[in-house]
Amino acid sequence: MRIIIASTFFMLSSLMLEAQPASMEQLTQYMTGSFTSEAQSKRDTAYLNVSLKMERIWQKQGDGVWLYVEQALVSTPDKPYRQRIYKLEEHGTNKFLSRVFELPDPSQYIGAAEKPKRFKDLSPEDLDEMDGCSINMVYDEKKKMFIGNIVDMCHNDWNGAYVASSEVEITADKLISWDRGWDSNGKQVWGAEKGGYEFIKQ
Repeated sequence: MRIIIASTFFMLSSLMLEAQPASMEQLTQYMTGSFTSEAQSKRDTAYLNVSLKMERIWQKQGDGVWLYVEQALVSTPDKPYRQRIYKLEEHGTNKFLSRVFELPDPSQYIGAAEKPKRFKDLSPEDLDEMDGCSINMVYDEKKKMFIGNIVDMCHNDWNGAYVASSEVEITADKLISWDRGWDSNGKQVWGAEKGGYEFIKQ
């Protein structure tokens, strides 16, 4: 009888642990660090070897979690093609929002993922938010991953685009990001065609 009770208690405890909702701390831990798409680029030459770095900044800010994001080809790490600031916010159980901001002078912050103190003289008020480009993220408890996509119309004029789309899947050791640009007729004009870039945490 004691064995049955103990087993039942263990099973209930395990189910309770598995059903715990995601936290901001968990999302932050998953997203911060250094990632690379090297493995994917070796499997499929349609994908480039890209470095992705995300580091927390402004930790004393109490209105969410702020991250500096930098992407560059591994072959040219000093020439990033994307530098952004993300602000993570919690919007209910297993629901999060990543707001996207542009830096006033990105060239001043190249390599700042390794030295986040370089942002001490910058404040959120100095940033320009990219309207419509925020990403809604929901935590899937069964798959143990955060799944997200762009909230609204994210206007983008690079390479003839009119809007951009973005889809993400984030786990403890991998981040899949599929960014694409579309012209006014709905034709894809930039971005990967087969699927997202697979960034493995280093």
